[in-house]
Amino acid sequence: MTILVPLLALVLGAGLGFLSSLLLERHRQSNTVAAKVIDVYLDLRKQLCEKVSELAGLRLDALPTAEELDAKREAISSLYYRFYDFTPKRVLQELNCLYACLGDRENRLYVIRNDELRLARDEDMAALVEDTSLLGNFRFYALVPLKSGNRDARRAASINYQARRVLHVINQDLTIRSLLEWSRSPRK
Repeated sequence: MTILVPLLALVLGAGLGFLSSLLLERHRQSNTVAAKVIDVYLDLRKQLCEKVSELAGLRLDALPTAEELDAKREAISSLYYRFYDFTPKRVLQELNCLYACLGDRENRLYVIRNDELRLARDEDMAALVEDTSLLGNFRFYALVPLKSGNRDARRAASINYQARRVLHVINQDLTIRSLLEWSRSPRK
């Protein structure tokens, strides 16, 4: 009996030690997975913002060549599919609008209406510009290039505004808060 109690304590201690090391490893592994997901999410945000901000900063008097715009369109498409699982639905939708705009030689804007890609109507254009503007009076000036007789200015403006819309939605939906919400329910 005197040997049985220390032996039982030894076995119980070894079992608890083994169990605690398993729990510690599980916790460490889940933290590693969470850190990797956060890294991918932040990388997605960084790469999207870099590519889209180039288009949001287009000058109306310096439209890139058709080949350069096609390359930018393909870069957006590549990011779209590479990070599809991590990208919120509204960001994907706005990327679709930008992709369509970059391929449209008619200089038109696109919107998502009832989960469908549609050409923007006049009221959609005004809402898009107002939604992405930090200045109250910008909406009055922003629509002027879209109606300009200069084809390149219209094209640059439509790409610029469409890209600004993507950045606006990224800032609303591609955040750490949305990552935490997504981690609880990862679906689109």
